[in-house]
Amino acid sequence: MDPLTRDKENQSVVTIQPIQPMAPTQPIEQDPGKTMGIIGLILAFVGVQLIGLILSIIAYRKSAKAGFKNSIAIVGIIANSILMLVGLGVITLVVLLATAGLQTASAINKQCDELGVGIHQNVAVKGNTGTLTCSADGSIDFTSPNLNFNIGS
Repeated sequence: MDPLTRDKENQSVVTIQPIQPMAPTQPIEQDPGKTMGIIGLILAFVGVQLIGLILSIIAYRKSAKAGFKNSIAIVGIIANSILMLVGLGVITLVVLLATAGLQTASAINKQCDELGVGIHQNVAVKGNTGTLTCSADGSIDFTSPNLNFNIGS
């Protein structure tokens, strides 16, 4: 039966008691570093680990100051640190390999300058003995069991 209509049998009106208002509640505290911690963690995986590390540290400190434990910021600090170290290792490896390649190219080029145009057998370059082909057009090939090197066309 609809509470606002008359009961047909008793011809009485049904009334509803008003709902008592609720007492005001305290606002729920929010972790002030949560969003920044999430952003810092995301930045670990998009290639900007230094910025991600800084944001994660700031987020962790903000949360700690407000009495929260920000696990996402802690994960962000760890992930950014590890990935930054891996990135630095890769950059170091690339620089070392490029430097070694340039030094080898320079040594081979120097051998061609000394020996002149032609095919030269048993030429030692950076600890490798092989065949050095010096062309008139400036292209150079060096072939050994451990090293194959081509400079030019």
